[in-house]
Parts: sequence; C-alpha cells; structure tokens
Amino acid sequence: MKLILQAKHWHIFLLAFLIPALIIAGGLVYSTFWYSMTSLFYAIPLALALSQAVIYIWLWVVGTNIAENVDDQKLFKIFIIIPCFVLLFILAFWLLITLRLSFGKLSMAGVLFTSLFVILPIQFAFVISLIYCVFFVARAIKQAEIKQKPNFETFFKEFILILIFPIGIWFLQPRINRMYRK
Repeated sequence: MKLILQAKHWHIFLLAFLIPALIIAGGLVYSTFWYSMTSLFYAIPLALALSQAVIYIWLWVVGTNIAENVDDQKLFKIFIIIPCFVLLFILAFWLLITLRLSFGKLSMAGVLFTSLFVILPIQFAFVISLIYCVFFVARAIKQAEIKQKPNFETFFKEFILILIFPIGIWFLQPRINRMYRK
C-alpha cells in the first residue's frame, strides 16, 4: 500500500483513467469488427470496476496513512467499504441483466422496476458514503500539511480535486508524495 503513496501522479492516472479508457475503446473496436455490440456490455463494467477499484484503493491508502490524528477514522473505514460492496452489486446486476436480456428472458419493464426500487436506494447510500470519504481524505491531506484541524473552507480545494479524480490526482499526488517522504 505504501507503493500508492510513493507513486507518481501519472501512474495513478494511468491505472484509473487511461487503461479503463483503452478497455472501452478495445471493446468498441472489437464490437464494430464483429458487428455485434455485446462485447461493450462486458468491457464497460470491467473498465468501470478497474477505475473505481483504483480510486477506492487510493482513498483507503491516503485516508488511513495520512490521517493519523483525525478523530473519526473508524467511521471512514466503514464508509469506504459501502461503495465497494455497492459497486460489486451493481457490477453483478449489470452482468446478470445483460445475460438475461441477451437470452430474451427478461423484459425492459422488469429491469426498470428493479432499477428504481433496488438500485436507486443503494445508489443513494453509495453517493452519501462517497461524499463522506472524499470529505475525510481532503480534510486529512490538509490537516497533515498544516498540522492542525482545518475548517471546510481550508480544504475545499482538496475536496473538489478529489471529486474530479483523474484530473485532481495530478495536483494532489505530488503533495502526498512530499508529505509521505517527511
């Protein structure tokens, strides 16, 4: 895990954005070559799973290693697990629906009903836990830099940079590298 704290910003950008984009592009090229779009139904969840795994591993490592004196680290650990389970559930749901739709055993009305009453509440929990995790890591980064408890206005920039993760990593990871070397 310390490898992530020592990684360059372009390493994380490559894992979280470029490789998943290449997987989707490969699925698109393969689909157009064989005149079947079914490979995209498998390339997209694979790319999203890889991208989200990198993001949540990065959040976990930074949140647990940089935030030594932050008081609610146990709550952070609980909230970081929720999106991982939600992503696995949605990935399994996507693949199951894709398989059942391709065999003609499921109607779009059933998919819509399930999406509204099962996926929507789970997605709500996902968003709340994601916002808390980003809030926690942004506060931890700023607290490690200024050596005191910051208010939200102080770490608002870090919060926004984490939210726009593939771009924000270019600015945050060099700062994390400098903090980790100390």
